[in-house]
Amino acid sequence: MNHRERIMTVLKLEEPDRVPYFDYFDVESVIKMGRLFQDDVPELKYDIDYSLDEVYRLYEVQFSFMKELDLDAMYQGFSSGEERIPGSNDLMKNRYGIVYQMSPHGEPFAVDGPVHDPSDLKSLPTLGDRYRHPGSFRRNMRVAIVGNSDDFRDRPGASYPASDWAGGYGGLTGIFAEKLDRDSIWKAIKARHCYATSGARIFLQVLMNDALPMGRVINHSRAQTLSVRVAGTAPLERIEVRNGIEVVQTIRPYTADDLGHRIKIIWNGAASRGRGLKFKWDGNLRILGNLIRNHALVNFYGMQRERFKRDENQAEWESTTAGGNAGVILELEEKAEGTLEVTTENVAFQIPIEDIGFKTKKYPAKKGIDAWMSIYRLPEKGVSDYQFSWKVKALKKGDNPLYVYVVQEDGHRAWSSPIYVVGK
Repeated sequence: MNHRERIMTVLKLEEPDRVPYFDYFDVESVIKMGRLFQDDVPELKYDIDYSLDEVYRLYEVQFSFMKELDLDAMYQGFSSGEERIPGSNDLMKNRYGIVYQMSPHGEPFAVDGPVHDPSDLKSLPTLGDRYRHPGSFRRNMRVAIVGNSDDFRDRPGASYPASDWAGGYGGLTGIFAEKLDRDSIWKAIKARHCYATSGARIFLQVLMNDALPMGRVINHSRAQTLSVRVAGTAPLERIEVRNGIEVVQTIRPYTADDLGHRIKIIWNGAASRGRGLKFKWDGNLRILGNLIRNHALVNFYGMQRERFKRDENQAEWESTTAGGNAGVILELEEKAEGTLEVTTENVAFQIPIEDIGFKTKKYPAKKGIDAWMSIYRLPEKGVSDYQFSWKVKALKKGDNPLYVYVVQEDGHRAWSSPIYVVGK
């Protein structure tokens, strides 16, 4: 097959001679890659400043190295539909009233929009968080919860961050299908017999009355007991039973008597809801009157360079979050001796180590969205497999989307699709 035949075969849901190879290149990447094969390549500048002839030439360059790299397809888009704002060198506005600023690499990111006070919302469609499950629950929509990734590197199921600045790990969807063929898998997804993970291959099974799978819609008279089984890839930290956006029960596979020498420090949040959402958490900590025996990092991605350093009394790090979290688990020499001091640009605190226990202590950041640090103690040794039953209670009128949320010590998470119980 040639490249076109291979792509068209896949689009027809037929089997090609091999999996098509494709990739994504931004304008800067097209220019740098193109210069390895050709001399007549336009200079890097803002998308809006390229002439039509230069855009055509960039596509010719792109096609040339597609052939050299034996790629079947490539995604690359130039910005269009914007107009430069008079008197500005790097600001533009599109027909929707969104103002973009061009980055030094020539890519636009939103810095302003048409909404400045609540009255502006009246003229806009109500999209909001429609496509996220909390918003869907508020709108009484019956949804499945799936995991995926913003990854275009042709590596399904292996979306590990490929660069030092990456802010997250590609998610996965677990599917309960009758058979491992296309029709059965698609049927299971449409029936909501599926769950999401943040990228770890966690097994999660949720049944109503030990029989009805996730995704089912049942009457309240049939809802008796929710049975949950988790086989994690790391020790489990907690499992939440949720009814829509409300946490109705938190289960931990350990008690306060099991707590040991390990403490977990987590930082969480985003800088904005737009493209520039990376929130900087560079910081350090000191242990006074105790020693650090060992440590484990949580969600430190893109470790092409050393971004966490420690000795027996202190540690320092470079870290960003993009709406999720990162952190470190410290194993201390003494369980309850000494003091911990943590300092970052947005959060700083000091706490006696004996005061770190079962209950989470939370410290809000000075800025950011859902930005905070927290600290709590972990058991001496965790368990990765756990199962329990929860008696259904406190149902409200209408749909009750009952599902579970799983958190592992290493930061990976899982969400089951809801079982919808219709209350009277």
